[in-house]
Amino acid sequence: MASSIAAQNALGGPYLPQPDCRTVTNDQLLAYFSRCWNMYERLMGAVRSDADYYLFPNKLRRPLIFYLGHTAVFYVNKMILAGNLSETQRINPKFEEMFAIGVDEMDWDDMIDDHFDWPPVAEVWDYRRKVYDLMVGIIKRLEWTPPLSWDQPKAWSVLMGVEHAHIHLDTSSVLLREFDLEHVRAPEGWPAPAPTLGKAPENRMVFVSGGDVTLGKPRDLPSYGWDVDYGEKRTRVRAFEVSQFKVTNAEWLEFMNDKGYQRRDYWSAEGWSWVQGSNTQHPHFWRPVPGTQMYRLRVLFCEVDMPWDWPVEVNYLEAEAFCRWKGEGMRPIDEFEWRLLADRHAQDLHAFHEAAAQTQRQDSVQSTDQSPQQQSPQPGSVNLSQANTSIIATTTPTPTTTTTADHPLKLADPAFDARPPYNLWLQHSTPTSVTAYPPTALGIYDLFGNVWEWSSTLNDSLPGYRTHPLYQDFSAPCFDKRHNMLLGGCFVSCGNEASVYARYAFRRHFHQHAGFRVVRPAAGCDVYESDSTLAMYLHFHFGSAADTIGPFAAHLPAAALDYPGRCAELCARFLSEEQRAKKKLRALDLGCAVGRSSFQLAKHCAEVLAMDLSLAFVQAGKVLVRDGALPYRLPTEGALTAELVARVDPSVDRTRVHFSVGDATVLEPADLNGPVDVLLGANLIDRVADPRSFLRRLARLVVPGGLLVITSPFTWLEEYAPRTHWLGGYVDSESGAVVKTADTLKAVLAPAFEFVHQEDMPFLIYEHRRKFQFTVAYAGVWRRKA
Repeated sequence: MASSIAAQNALGGPYLPQPDCRTVTNDQLLAYFSRCWNMYERLMGAVRSDADYYLFPNKLRRPLIFYLGHTAVFYVNKMILAGNLSETQRINPKFEEMFAIGVDEMDWDDMIDDHFDWPPVAEVWDYRRKVYDLMVGIIKRLEWTPPLSWDQPKAWSVLMGVEHAHIHLDTSSVLLREFDLEHVRAPEGWPAPAPTLGKAPENRMVFVSGGDVTLGKPRDLPSYGWDVDYGEKRTRVRAFEVSQFKVTNAEWLEFMNDKGYQRRDYWSAEGWSWVQGSNTQHPHFWRPVPGTQMYRLRVLFCEVDMPWDWPVEVNYLEAEAFCRWKGEGMRPIDEFEWRLLADRHAQDLHAFHEAAAQTQRQDSVQSTDQSPQQQSPQPGSVNLSQANTSIIATTTPTPTTTTTADHPLKLADPAFDARPPYNLWLQHSTPTSVTAYPPTALGIYDLFGNVWEWSSTLNDSLPGYRTHPLYQDFSAPCFDKRHNMLLGGCFVSCGNEASVYARYAFRRHFHQHAGFRVVRPAAGCDVYESDSTLAMYLHFHFGSAADTIGPFAAHLPAAALDYPGRCAELCARFLSEEQRAKKKLRALDLGCAVGRSSFQLAKHCAEVLAMDLSLAFVQAGKVLVRDGALPYRLPTEGALTAELVARVDPSVDRTRVHFSVGDATVLEPADLNGPVDVLLGANLIDRVADPRSFLRRLARLVVPGGLLVITSPFTWLEEYAPRTHWLGGYVDSESGAVVKTADTLKAVLAPAFEFVHQEDMPFLIYEHRRKFQFTVAYAGVWRRKA
């Protein structure tokens, strides 16, 4: 069936970057809208027959007829909300209700009850044609005051509609890939799959030095962003090692050959439940060859021989299991680490272009007749053995776009680049070899594009987040601890999906064009990310007396158990009458680890911010918020372990606790949505590089009259803080006086805090059945001066 774009002969063309909202014109906005509309209709026109539109490629989603109508209906409904149309100007009120909702992959559509009386396919195509004509008129008439921004809903709603359609271009392509081949056919002119480039490369680990990272899209950045993209969150990322490539199909075959899908110990409880429930034996798009042990790969409109050098496409649960199989401390990358790589890449690109520009200026002075061999180099070239054929028709000239000089964001963000050096924007109809595109200066391939990159970061908002009035439920329903972040885009990703600031998420069992790469702590940099350390801390926080000291109760101090809970109760003990009467008491648990103290504080506070620098601890805490329980394996003797479950006290309102990764030494009140009433810093001051600086900034984080509780065993080690920064445990070289930490603590805090109380607090950490760490911590209580 001919699409409405073809009928209208509208503007189109490939590689239109996100519009620069400072300078975008009506014609450029129309071109951006038309290109997306055209591509979506070409994709949805790949269904073989009208009857096929009513089938379900995936039981968790709607039939394709819904997605054919949905993106058009979205435009109409948003135009009405934005004031571009009135209610009386609706095209088809029945359609605009029927096709409006039901696409989010939440609990409520896991078992679809498809009760709609879907209209004939021809009527939906005709509806799309009318919507297209309507939108062209609206866009041509639009007026706005540059820069086009979030606060100008009439024009912003058009960009919202385009970026919403870009999302469905991506997700609908997955549905077509899931459809049996008998139901789909490649659109005319659709290019062949990208070639394999041979044997998969060795996937070595690359060292990445730590650094400061800020997440969040600045609100004055001149391009469209979803609500979840905005806000600001800063942290210091520790050094880590990351795989040079996303994990390849060849690497995944090794996991399968080692019985990866049959070994329970590789899988989380959620993952193992999914494996058993779905009877999964191989990746979603792998197709077994009957009578052999070989596989082929399903791409959008055909099957190909397995390209072993392409990235494997799996869900998050599978990625997590592979990492456990790969080795101790391995996990998918987190959002902060990925952003550090992107920031470093942007800096390298900027330096490259500055050097190239300088060379060009020098060459132009020396000679105006430069041969092609002498021309300045370009930052990498695509290594494909055959020329690419664009998927998008180019019958209409592409409108003029800005240059690198007047749009420096191109260097930092692929969404602004008219020809990005990544497999994005349907430059290819499939993924490509992991070596096809040039690496970053660090040697990291496919930082953007090819396939999405699963992140171990759970989906959440950033400080400063607010919903947009035109789409209040775009992101918030996904802040449910069941969605993980997807980063970097894939070969289908266009517009905002290709942006470095994009923050998309999917449920962990869902399949997209998505893979992953592995990271691990750099040697000697972070002992807190390993599975064994996580298990030890889960037991330290939630282990029962019977499971901890058991038959040795007569020899071990029971009073040293539940140290995190006792720290929280110490805070509660010194709450003032005024604080107890406050309805919305807020607490901050700095260095919360896996959160026992945070949950205990939730018995006394309406909101508890639980923050730790360890991603593994924070992820465990978020699972405990979601499920109330988390299984772990406790070492007993040698290689023997016992399976236990960390459980949150059922009387605790877990929704009061909010876990996040954060660096205690750089926190500002804005990071917390304002100062808190209670701040607990347990066993933290001897693990920061500059404890005096850390202590001085605490005054900004606690409200006047608020409570500060600090505990520490005063274990000073130079691997955490240089001796010159220790608060005690040495003899002063000038005075000869013995310097003790408790005295220095009081002196440093005295300008802003009144000292209230101190006591000793023992604690016991289980290592294995016959080995324990017994320690006595100092505990001090202060109240913030008015």
